[in-house]
Amino acid sequence: MKAFIPQIDFTSVFLFLGVLQSILLGCILIVKGNKDNSFGMGGILLIIIGFLCLDVFFEHSGLILNIIYLYNFTQPLLFLIGPICYYWFYQSLRLKKPRRWTLHLIPFFVYLIYYFNFYLQPDCFKKAAYSWNRWPELGRETVVLQFSPDPLGISEYFVIIGALSLTIYWLLSCRTAYSTIRGPELGMRKHFVVVVLAIYALLILLYLLSRYFFARDLGDFLPILFLNGIVYLTSVILITRSEIFRRNPFKEKRKYNKSALSKDLCGSIRSKVIKVIEEDKIFTQNDLSLVQMADTIGVKRHYLSQVINESFGKSFYEFLSDYRVKEACRLLIHPEVNTWTVERIAYHVGYNSKSAFIKAFKKKTGKTITAYRKDVFSS
Repeated sequence: MKAFIPQIDFTSVFLFLGVLQSILLGCILIVKGNKDNSFGMGGILLIIIGFLCLDVFFEHSGLILNIIYLYNFTQPLLFLIGPICYYWFYQSLRLKKPRRWTLHLIPFFVYLIYYFNFYLQPDCFKKAAYSWNRWPELGRETVVLQFSPDPLGISEYFVIIGALSLTIYWLLSCRTAYSTIRGPELGMRKHFVVVVLAIYALLILLYLLSRYFFARDLGDFLPILFLNGIVYLTSVILITRSEIFRRNPFKEKRKYNKSALSKDLCGSIRSKVIKVIEEDKIFTQNDLSLVQMADTIGVKRHYLSQVINESFGKSFYEFLSDYRVKEACRLLIHPEVNTWTVERIAYHVGYNSKSAFIKAFKKKTGKTITAYRKDVFSS
């Protein structure tokens, strides 16, 4: 066996910091997931990515030689990525878990049990495997084994099986996104979902290309570096979207410094907004947009946006959402509405999307619609 001094280079540091971020962020999201399962699943996914990065960090740095029994220990986790991504998509968009979701975990547990044939191999076999993968020019060391690490020859088709698993769940996620994302309230989320699905597809493509064209040198390396980069990006997004970093009172004051909106006109527009909202209930229009509301009131769009931002401290759609949820709460008091479906209530108060209504209602009231109904009629 060739003597090898562990190398801690820039790539190793990049991988190790990614591992720390993945596990830390994952734990934070799991704790937050006590109230939202989509956060919990996102946290589990980050921890899985962290372990995958840790595996490659050990191999790249050579530290695996000191803990050779952990060589390639994360391979079964590939069959968890697809199901957990799908659960996260489904839970985030439909606010409930997929039906019979636990059945999706069967491939992982089956392969995990099968992979014990590899886990139970002696350290000398794993050292020989690592050496052959790292220094093929030295030749493959022959090791006598009591039993085969791969009795069914699955490893020969592992790349195809893994890519097929990822692709199936990517298609399921696409179907969920296509059938769920509707309505102007979710406009920005549409773009977010498209970006996430594109990243997912790129990961599958990178996995296949690196396995088939760089199997020896970069088979696991490129996809893991890509995932590590996603972890860094996630950290940046979570930090910059935190209330501590997002709110800048000095910037907010400067936002409308150049606006020609006078104090009197601002008061006039505010009065008109309250009238069309509270008296005319314009918010119940399912296709209502900022432009349409501005035309109804007879003011410029950017003036209306400024008044809502400054006078009510909310964005346009947050403003509409508050009134729509209030209207839903008012309706739910009446016994005849108790027979209405959630879809009917959502459409009646102005939503085009059932999932958007459910999420807004829970955010505003802290309860599900079912729980709110029970509380109303039990009191």
